[in-house]
Amino acid sequence: MSLRTDYKDDIFDGDRKYTQVDNGDGTVSFTDVTEYDQVGDIFGATQINEIDGKINGHDTSISTINSSISTINTNINNLNSELTASGTKFYFDYKNGKWGWNSSPARGAGTFHPFKQYSAAGSYSIDALFHVDGSESGRASTQLTLQRMTDDGVLSLTQSILSGYRGETSAVDNNTSGYISITNNTRGTSISYSRTGNWQYSVAISGYNLTYYAGDIISVYCEARQRSSWHAYAYFAYSISA
Repeated sequence: MSLRTDYKDDIFDGDRKYTQVDNGDGTVSFTDVTEYDQVGDIFGATQINEIDGKINGHDTSISTINSSISTINTNINNLNSELTASGTKFYFDYKNGKWGWNSSPARGAGTFHPFKQYSAAGSYSIDALFHVDGSESGRASTQLTLQRMTDDGVLSLTQSILSGYRGETSAVDNNTSGYISITNNTRGTSISYSRTGNWQYSVAISGYNLTYYAGDIISVYCEARQRSSWHAYAYFAYSISA
């Protein structure tokens, strides 16, 4: 229940006026005969009790609030303790599309450390094989789409294997070729490499690197070609490291 906020005073001119009434028992009473422009409200014990009751109720609420504040402060202190190691506090942070922690309350870029999730480090291989069963030319290809990357890193071409055979015994002079491309579909960047050879051999390569970031999607395309060779096949393989 809300307390009243519309109490009114008596409004009149001059002084209050009273008449004296003989009660017949040796006492007299006085009757207010003042002419009022506005009759005010009665303010007595009932009204005072209502106000005091409200005040007492607020005291209880304030006590409850103080208890809640104390509990919150305790929880904050416990959290601060949990986020402190070797005297260094950890502050949650978000920069450049990555969640992490910061060792500075100002959350500067130089003190930001992104959370490391699953590491994409490892080796991948992809190959393509094309077989010629007549006097013809052709190619075979393999398409690989890696899952969304969960960390930052670099994909590197590390090894190329190229082979070409006729009758599965002899080399095919310069009729075998291979091509590979790695594309960061998210960022629109790519690297590619191609070779032509006449015998089966492996080559270690370097300098073919593609940067990726957490959340990027990478696709790899590998192709093997054979030109006009009877009963021949072309094989092209790559090793990719991250």
